[in-house]
Amino acid sequence: MKEIKNQLGIALRTLRTGKNLKQSEIAKHLGISVSAYSHYECGERTPGIDILLMLAKLHKININYLIFLACNDMIDGEKITAEDIYTVFPTELALPQDEQTILNIYRSVTDTYRKDILLFCYAAHECSV
Repeated sequence: MKEIKNQLGIALRTLRTGKNLKQSEIAKHLGISVSAYSHYECGERTPGIDILLMLAKLHKININYLIFLACNDMIDGEKITAEDIYTVFPTELALPQDEQTILNIYRSVTDTYRKDILLFCYAAHECSV
């Protein structure tokens, strides 16, 4: 299993595995190759708006969430900053309230605790699959 490099990739994998779908099933639904879809999950490529729309419909989620994650992954600290993203696209529009609460807590703690939170989330995910 390849390491996921971005938030959108993590979300796509979580959505897919949560429904017990294979990459090949998602790729077929999208009309793309398995390799192309794998690149999205691994963060090696960012899907276009057409693919994001089909993914949002497939998973029955708000496309704003996927667009937000894709934009957030583009933050480089120089040309695009977190402030740019949050000014144009506040997270409140993209996330359900419980997820927003988790994100706010995550943002308020030190890097050490952030790593612990991520480890807990990965462990909880593995137990639920």
